[in-house]
Amino acid sequence: MQKNKISANEAWKEIIKKYDIINRINKNGIFHIKASEIKEFKEPRLMAKWDCTSALPEALRNNKINILPNSRSSYVLGRFNLYEEIPELTESVNKMDSAELPALETIDINSITSESAAICILIISGILDDFLGDRDTVETFNGRMGTGIFSFNVDRHRGTAFQVDVKNAQCEIDGGMENNNSVVILEAKNVVYPDFHIRQLYYPYRLWASKVEKPIRLVFSIYSNQIYRLFEYKFENKDNYSSI
Repeated sequence: MQKNKISANEAWKEIIKKYDIINRINKNGIFHIKASEIKEFKEPRLMAKWDCTSALPEALRNNKINILPNSRSSYVLGRFNLYEEIPELTESVNKMDSAELPALETIDINSITSESAAICILIISGILDDFLGDRDTVETFNGRMGTGIFSFNVDRHRGTAFQVDVKNAQCEIDGGMENNNSVVILEAKNVVYPDFHIRQLYYPYRLWASKVEKPIRLVFSIYSNQIYRLFEYKFENKDNYSSI
C-alpha cells in the first residue's frame, strides 16, 4: 500500500501489528512511538490529532488506546482518559440572550465559516466580555507554539495514573486574550461534537502558566447556527490533566 493513500484506521492497524502495541501496552501500560515510525505508514499530522472520540480510528478506539504528543517528534500511547463530555444543549433558543453587532461592512453573520471569524465576532459583539464578567478583553496571541518542558499525571481506564513528560511538543491556540484581570485561552469549534480533547486546553494552559502572573481562564466555545455556547474550565491541580 502506498503511504498516505491508506486511511488512518488502516495505517494504525499496520502500526499496531508491526510494533505489537496491544501486548506492550498490556505489559507496560504505555508505548512510546516516534513520529518517524508513524510516518512509515502515513503523515503523523494526519494520525495523531483526534479532537473527539468519534473521530478516533477504530483501531485505536476499539482497543481503548489514545495518543498524546510528548515532543515535536514523539508520542505516547496508552489507555488514557483524554476527553471531556460536552453538556447537551437544553436551553430554549427563544430564551437565549442576544447580542447586537456594530454596522461593519466586512462582517456577515450568515457566513461565519471559520473558527477565527467566530472568535473575532465573539470579541467584537461583547459576548466574551459578558461571559467573563470583565471588560476590554483583547486578542494578543494565537497559532502554533512550543509547549516548553513540563510533566503531568493523567488517568487511565484501568490502573494507576501515568506521568507524561513533555519536552517542547507543539500546541495550537485558537485565541489568546488578555484583560486587566486575567489571561484567557480559548478553544473554538464550529462543529458540534459530543466531547473534546482536553489537551487542547491543557497544553496551552501549561505553556502560559509558566509565562504570566495573571490568572489564566480557559474557555471552550462552540458556534453553530448563529448560537454561541461558552464553557469555562479550570484544572484543580495544575499538574493533573484529569483534574479538569
